Amino acid sequence: MSSATVNIGLPEGFHALADADDRVAVEHAKLDCRMVEVVCGLALRDFLDGASIVIFLPKIARAKFLLTSWFQDVGVKVKKYSDSEGDMKLHSFQRGTTTLWIACGTKFPIEDLPFHSASRVYGVGCDEIVTDLTTLFPGSPTFFAGVMADRDHWFYGYCRSGNDVLPSRHSRHPGGNGTAVKPTLTVSDERTHVVRHRFDKDAVLHAFPDQKRLVPPKTDPFYERHFLLKDVLPRYETQSFITFARTRCNVRTDKPLHLLSKKQQDEARDQHGTPVVSFDVSALQKRYLAQKRLAVMKGKKPWFLLLKYRRGGFTTIEQAASYMVAVTRPRSAVATLAHTGQSTSRIFRIALLYHDQDPKAPKRISDSKTVLEFQNGSQFFVGTAGGHGFARGDTLQRVHGSEVSKWMRSKRATASMEDVEDLAAGLLGAASNGEVVFETTPNGREWFCIQYEESKLGLNEFTPIFLRWFDDPMNRLAPGQYNEDEICDTLTGEEVALIAKHGLDFAQIAFRRHAKKVYKRLFPQEMPEDDKTCFLASGVCFFDTDIILSMLELMPDPKDVGKWKHLPGGYEVRWKEPELGHSYVAGCDTSEGLPGCDLNGVGLLDKRTGEQVASIHGLFNPRVLAEHAVRICKDYNDALLGIERENHGHAVLQRVVGLGYRKPHFRGGPLFYFDKRQEVKNSRAGWTTNGETRPVMLEDLAEAVENRWMKIHDQDFLGECLSFRLQSNGKFEADSGAHDDQVMKWAIAWQMRRHKRPKPRIAIAGK
Repeated sequence: MSSATVNIGLPEGFHALADADDRVAVEHAKLDCRMVEVVCGLALRDFLDGASIVIFLPKIARAKFLLTSWFQDVGVKVKKYSDSEGDMKLHSFQRGTTTLWIACGTKFPIEDLPFHSASRVYGVGCDEIVTDLTTLFPGSPTFFAGVMADRDHWFYGYCRSGNDVLPSRHSRHPGGNGTAVKPTLTVSDERTHVVRHRFDKDAVLHAFPDQKRLVPPKTDPFYERHFLLKDVLPRYETQSFITFARTRCNVRTDKPLHLLSKKQQDEARDQHGTPVVSFDVSALQKRYLAQKRLAVMKGKKPWFLLLKYRRGGFTTIEQAASYMVAVTRPRSAVATLAHTGQSTSRIFRIALLYHDQDPKAPKRISDSKTVLEFQNGSQFFVGTAGGHGFARGDTLQRVHGSEVSKWMRSKRATASMEDVEDLAAGLLGAASNGEVVFETTPNGREWFCIQYEESKLGLNEFTPIFLRWFDDPMNRLAPGQYNEDEICDTLTGEEVALIAKHGLDFAQIAFRRHAKKVYKRLFPQEMPEDDKTCFLASGVCFFDTDIILSMLELMPDPKDVGKWKHLPGGYEVRWKEPELGHSYVAGCDTSEGLPGCDLNGVGLLDKRTGEQVASIHGLFNPRVLAEHAVRICKDYNDALLGIERENHGHAVLQRVVGLGYRKPHFRGGPLFYFDKRQEVKNSRAGWTTNGETRPVMLEDLAEAVENRWMKIHDQDFLGECLSFRLQSNGKFEADSGAHDDQVMKWAIAWQMRRHKRPKPRIAIAGK
């Protein structure tokens, strides 16, 4: 360096890179082999020698810290600059007329870069960078480093642009500590002068013994590729799979001819009924494969949760991927689980068609209706969730779960959240070193929904993938099937928002309108447009989901409305304070109040207007719940209180009566008594929810919500309305893992508005 030497503390073998040729490719094991320090050290040397430098990398923090501290060490003052262009972050150091740029991200559009030339270009973590860095500044010397990339990645081709294997150079560099490393291989190409250095696991660990703890067991499916730098077949060889699908797989298709490729059209013309054509991977399917490949390139396990729309062809492509594993990898085992027996049969027919039409298919050695067993020792199992106990103790190379959200809702499938968790645990254990794909359309808040939400937060090992109906360019009506002027003149606010946010065209809007006519209230489930409300709006919901969602969109932040008060075990909120002369009614939903039990609470309405005025909700034991109920009802002018009698309601009622809140409502008192004859002797305190009253109270509540007769402030109540759906037992109840306590307490409160309390009679003496 021109003015000083910076010791970057690297072993001798790594410093040999400083004297390499103008085009350098470094492949290293997936360990912390200090390549950021190498790149920054070399870039700093060139920068201080007067060269304009550019560094491309996925993460910027380490590079900024190193360069800032090193500039301070050598006593050089520089001007700093920071900016952002879309997903790209920029940082620069300027010394006189010379600039060192750091560009952070995975995509670097040439038009967004503030620099258009460089004396030298560096890249680190190139396997994670999508943009082909070799095309940005083709005339500049380059130094690119990263983990071995997939075969269709630009960094893979760059590293293999040479042919001759030569011994690595080990010239001593000032600042090296002299530590020897295992000799590495370099590949040189006389035409491009690219020199490739390779630092496998042993070379890195010899130089940096502290990295040994980061090495995974040899059973890791990517061990040879990521740590031994062996050019083995990666888990996601997309181009190879596409070729395999096109040449060896055939599928039945009901698509119109104009949506098929020319080859498929020629194959379909000569067939009657549903034609069988070659499998041409669609644009959306290629995008899906790329998303999976990218996740694995980033070091994640090949475990995926696919949230999708109906009829996107994802089951077909997953079956093709499983078939490819079974017929190309001897003694492998793959499995597919569907939610019903009918779906299982349909999926098995897809796999069977692949085999029957495959010109290179291995011979079947069994005639089962659920298992394809091949002569190469591989097995392809297709079954129903909950119908076969094959998972535990087995070893699977690939697992595909179809319509996982419905595993809890089919009579032949698993019936509860616990059963699905147990089944999933067995599958994941059997495929601990293989690929797992759980795909589904949304269907309420169940096991898949919970796992998907956790994966978005990084709380499990799954990678979430969401594909909307409009992500498929084929989901549009043909020009002659809709009137563009009519579409333009009748756009709704919702459609305008979709056009503005996602850039939809009129052909897609026409397709959407047609789909809504077909699926009606199931449209949010079958054709999801976002991965949040689709779980809430899916399933056969008791309440009108469109109305509920529109209410939620217009509601302000709950913290900004009402007076909130924390209570031990829950909360109290008052949206309107009690007014003199107003009559109020209350509904109380009860529970045991122990951890793991249902929640409970009290909801109060203005009897005349139907407006929600106050609520108490949480996990209270019966005694505490009774005290809260009496306290808040007394505040609201001795509100008429209806307490659910069932389960632990008797304990709550006993305490309420003990607190003096006991006079029957038909005698002008504040406590509701469930008795048609209105005789104190035979009446029972509290509201009874039974087979006769439950449908009526829920229908009345739904009518009040949908007609806006109840003025709603409680957002938690609306959230429960969205998860109050038709279950496999034929009843409308909360989804597994969700609650309906808010629904029930407000339903009881609404029923209280129907009952009158006679005013006290005035007796005149002497008459």
